[in-house]
Amino acid sequence: GSRFYIANRIDHVKPMFEVSWGPILAAFSGLLEDSDSDETVQACLNGFQYCIQLGCFFGMDVQRDGFVGGLSKLTFLDNVREMKRKNIRSIRLLLQLANENGDHLRSSWLEVL
Repeated sequence: GSRFYIANRIDHVKPMFEVSWGPILAAFSGLLEDSDSDETVQACLNGFQYCIQLGCFFGMDVQRDGFVGGLSKLTFLDNVREMKRKNIRSIRLLLQLANENGDHLRSSWLEVL
């Protein structure tokens, strides 16, 4: 049979995130764009927050930029589409992340501004 191992060290996180970040970003972006459910929106925003923080913590520029860019697009500040509650929540999260992780955002600041 197969064996299951519990990873309890932080050095396991970076390689797992390096291989999984693309599909995670696609899932959060797609769900957030298509859903108006408060529960789904909050889960996706939490996911964006944690992934951006992981990218900042591990100095993963491509991944961090991808998630910040994805979140920035969901604010709808760059187009004339109807703004919904989830877009306002995306703006708030983007500003919160800039405030809390500003020293680690590096090139992602362009998306915030």
